[in-house]
Parts: sequence; structure tokens; C-alpha cells
Amino acid sequence: MTKRKKRRTRTLYRTSNGWAFDFTFKGVRHRHGGFFTKAQAEAALVRMKTRLMDELVGLAKPEFENIPFEKFARQVIEVYSKAHKKSWKGDEGHLKILCQFFQAKSLHQITTQEVATFTATRAAQVSNSTTNRDLSFLKMVFNKAVEWGKLDQNPAARVRKLPEPPPVDRILTKDETSRLLAAAGERIRPIIITALATGLRRGELFALRWKDIDFDRRLIIVRISKSGKSRKVPFGPAVAAALDALPRCSEFVFPGQKKGRPLQSIYDSFHNACVAAQIEDLRFHDLRHSYASGLIEAGVDIATVSRILGHANILMTQKYLHPSAETFIKAAEKADALLGPNH
Repeated sequence: MTKRKKRRTRTLYRTSNGWAFDFTFKGVRHRHGGFFTKAQAEAALVRMKTRLMDELVGLAKPEFENIPFEKFARQVIEVYSKAHKKSWKGDEGHLKILCQFFQAKSLHQITTQEVATFTATRAAQVSNSTTNRDLSFLKMVFNKAVEWGKLDQNPAARVRKLPEPPPVDRILTKDETSRLLAAAGERIRPIIITALATGLRRGELFALRWKDIDFDRRLIIVRISKSGKSRKVPFGPAVAAALDALPRCSEFVFPGQKKGRPLQSIYDSFHNACVAAQIEDLRFHDLRHSYASGLIEAGVDIATVSRILGHANILMTQKYLHPSAETFIKAAEKADALLGPNH
């Protein structure tokens, strides 16, 4: 059987199941088929060319590309997250969860209702805090889609985040500090000492190099901080002794298992130390809170504490300040004294 040739009439032609059109406009080829009659194909061709001309002269907005959600979200991670977010690896985890829900949907197919459904479904599986982190990433992806001209509006914009419990104020007492240091292993003990006595963040500790420590002036130079600015942090004899006792087998003060790489995680070691010390609900970041509160109670002014912590303003420092029970008792005693000797 000989193959029947396509019979073309300008940009229209017959196919095995009807009619189609095929033309090029401004270097872009446009093809569409499945029309039952030549008249239908011709009418569709006119509509297509008219729309393209309207877009060219600004009388209409271009139709959006049929981009898979997962493909675009990965572009956002590559182009934006990796360049602007230190926590970009977390975005990959959020994307994995979102892809399980939205599967093979295109970017423009996801509606506000579907985003709200995702939030409710996810909240039934994990905490509101975790759900909100996934939602924040989704909102960012859609914001970039609007910014980059892929969507007209963000379908997640009107979906509200779920309520989260307020953060728990956790400050180590002197007794807990002693127990924690006694229970800590040889590997993590100098890290805990440095964190408690300098207020350095976990990431700042991991990135610390020997060249950043001035033992003569007792200063640590934080070159990579959350704010993006470097700062100098003072330290005392306890930190000097703990650091000076460490082997200098790497450029990093706290090297990781891989040669030439810094430490990546101390979660298990820190957790085990807390369990051994019988201390509950303590996060590593709470050591920074304990440091800030301890300085304030020792009489250091809040402006100095704010500068050491690397905060942009004093308001950020205030959330780190948690008076101890002893301070509250002393405040009550001072209030009693205001009543005079006859009370």
C-alpha cells in the first residue's frame, strides 16, 4: 500500500484523522491538528495568527508555557536558592514532598484550592511548623514564576500559614551546665564550651578555621555569618584552653570525617550528652540563648551583647534574653523594699 502524501493548501493540510495547520512566526513553528473539517482548521489558524500579532504589538499577553511544576521548581533552586540561600539544600527536601502531592501537574494547573488541600493534608502528617516550611517554599516558587513571567498570579498567595506554638525559652542553669560538660564526650566537649562562652552559631563553629583565632588578643573572627557581615567575638581562658588542646590536623578547628572538610553534624553526640546529663528539651541553639542571657545578668549592656552576637539591631537581641529564677526573686525583693521599713 502506497503512503498517501499530505495535500497542503498554503499552511493547511490533510492528515490521517482530519485537518491540521503548520506555520512559522518570528522563527517559532506552530503546529496543531485534529480538526474535523478544513473550515475548522482554517478558523483556528486565523485565530492563532491574530493572537500572535496582538501579542507582537502589545494588544494581548502571551500565553504561558506548559511547564511541569517539578521542572520549574528545580530551576528556582538552581538559579535562585543556591545563589541566595545558605539553607538551599532544605529546598530540595521541600520539593520532594511537594512533587509527591502535585505529581506531574504543570505550573499553571495548580490552583489555590489545591494548595490549601496540600496544606491540610500535610498538616495531618507532620507539625504545623514543618507544613509552613513546605508552604513557604511553594510560595517562593510561585513568586518566582510571576517574577519571571511564567504566571500572572501566585495561587499560593492567599493560603495562610498554620498557627505555630511559640518558641520554648530554654536557658541552662549553672547546675545543668556543669552536668552537660561532665557528660559530654571528648569530641563534643570543646564545641559546647566554645558555644556557651562565645555565643557562636552552630554553622559559625563548624566553619571556624585556625587562622580566624587570635589567641594573643583572645578574639575569634567570624568571617561567614548569618547576616553576611564579619565580626569579632571575644573569648576567655576556658575557651582558650579548650581550643589550644585540640590537634591541628586540618585548617578547620572542628574538622569533619572527610579530609579538608569541616564538621557537618553533632546531633547524635549532643543528644547523647543531654541524655547522660538528664537534661530535656535542649537544642544546640539554646547554648547561644544561655550565653546572651548570662551576659545580661552579669551586667553587660545589651548593645555590647547585640554586637557580639552579630545582630542587626537590639530588638533581635531582646528575644534571646530570658531572666533566671534567681533574677525574678531578686526583682521581687527589690520591689518589697520600695514599700518601706514598716511593711
